[in-house]
Amino acid sequence: MKFAPKLTALFISIGAIIAAVMFTIVYFQVAKILESEIRARMENRVFFTMDAMGRFLYERLSDIKMIAKDSVISSEDATAEEITERLIFFRNNYKCYVSLSFFNLERIRIADTAGLNIGEQHQMVRYWEDVLAGQVSAASDVRIAEELQIPVVYFASAVNNKEGRAIGVVVARIPTNRLFEMVKGSAKIQEEEEEEEEEEIDIINKDGLLIYSNHNREGMLKENLPEWG
Repeated sequence: MKFAPKLTALFISIGAIIAAVMFTIVYFQVAKILESEIRARMENRVFFTMDAMGRFLYERLSDIKMIAKDSVISSEDATAEEITERLIFFRNNYKCYVSLSFFNLERIRIADTAGLNIGEQHQMVRYWEDVLAGQVSAASDVRIAEELQIPVVYFASAVNNKEGRAIGVVVARIPTNRLFEMVKGSAKIQEEEEEEEEEEIDIINKDGLLIYSNHNREGMLKENLPEWG
């Protein structure tokens, strides 16, 4: 009988070991399944987000090309008031631009939908480099607009006259929160003002720079996310 307690203890120990092993196996299997499900859901979300954002940016590229070819804007006889009126029409029609401007080739602002910095020479920035190199600048320049003091995405195109000679540049500015709306739309995230948001979402560029964040507004266009690597 003296062996009975030892035998019982042995069975209990073996059972505990087997239970621990089984629990560990099940735990890691469940963790692996959950990780796979989360990864698949994230990849699916990214796919639809990139598709929506790609279509949105392509539409804006089409917009800036069309605006640059507008008969009033491309006319050398049009006054600054007439160009401004036409730019306001496009801004109101498309509803996604915070402002539109027309510059001459010396980077002097001739017209602007908000009437900002008229007659002033603009600094040489990325979208000017693109346009002067013969390209349409499409979302390659993302920064805080000096006139508006908000993060914006720039689109810019040269404006040619009837002979095909460049006479100016038209510039469109899209607030980066419009990109976040693309994410919200694709992910169907419901967000209410002044309430805690369901998810923390960041949008970064190809270099890891934080372009938009729904929880870190102060870091936009300033911080590089450590997770980028």
